[in-house]
Amino acid sequence: MKVKGFSLIELLVVVSILFGLLALGRQRYVQHIEKTKLTQAQSDLLILASKLEQYKLFNGNYLGAAGSRSSGDGTGESPVTNTGSPWIFQAYSPANKLEQDAIFTLAISFVSNNGLEYQITATAINDKDKKRYGVLIYYSDGRRGYDRNKDGEFANNEQCWDC
Repeated sequence: MKVKGFSLIELLVVVSILFGLLALGRQRYVQHIEKTKLTQAQSDLLILASKLEQYKLFNGNYLGAAGSRSSGDGTGESPVTNTGSPWIFQAYSPANKLEQDAIFTLAISFVSNNGLEYQITATAINDKDKKRYGVLIYYSDGRRGYDRNKDGEFANNEQCWDC
């Protein structure tokens, strides 16, 4: 009489193959989530750039697009400034979520003296994300940078978002 079924070795081989596939799938999933978060930050930087262009259209330059709308009248709000958190758009990314769920802070990091050029950045908020993501930067002339190696410098090979 022949016994039907699988041997213990056969079951172990199948289970080990399944665990290998699961580990590979999990790694791909994590990479996809990280890419999605970076893409969202890139999108939010482009929306902020668009808001800055609208601001320039009405004001003639980019001066005063950071801080808050108030003039520092004792209400606890910071006065209007040229750099820092923008008041014309969310100061965090993903901008379509609540601030407590933010991964990046968005900031106007530079405005020229004549107010005709700017740089905006997306920087990870917590230490864990700072190690995972570098800094994204967008310039008023359309150039883009991504500090992939997280050294605080934008080398020639980091002067784009997808290269």
